[in-house]
Amino acid sequence: MMVMAMLGFYFEIARHDRDKYIRVHLRHVRPDKLHHFEKIRSEATLPLPYDYESATHPAWQFWRKLGKSGISTVATYKSQDPDGKIMKNLGQHTKLLSDTDIIKINSVYGTKCFMAARSSQINKQRFIKSQQRRF
Repeated sequence: MMVMAMLGFYFEIARHDRDKYIRVHLRHVRPDKLHHFEKIRSEATLPLPYDYESATHPAWQFWRKLGKSGISTVATYKSQDPDGKIMKNLGQHTKLLSDTDIIKINSVYGTKCFMAARSSQINKQRFIKSQQRRF
């Protein structure tokens, strides 16, 4: 989350259209963390779908007031997430960056950011497979 912020990207919860996707409970947020929930202008948002899996999306209980348990700072809408699966997975990143995070980085910094890393991984996997075949 912090790396994306250092690269200049906004937190997903700060999008101008976030209220279509999540509900923010500002009364549950620590006062020193409220600035993370300030909405940014639409012109400052990349034209991409809302990304629940983004590295910049906090978990449902992130930045909540100290000493409070069981309350959420963000919640999904029951109509869009009837079984609560999306909400349970907020901030639980199985990958360091979501596919949309990579699109954001590549659109700002250039596609070579991840292309070199991918080809290096592919070459490494090919080498490992070739070595396994020998034995």
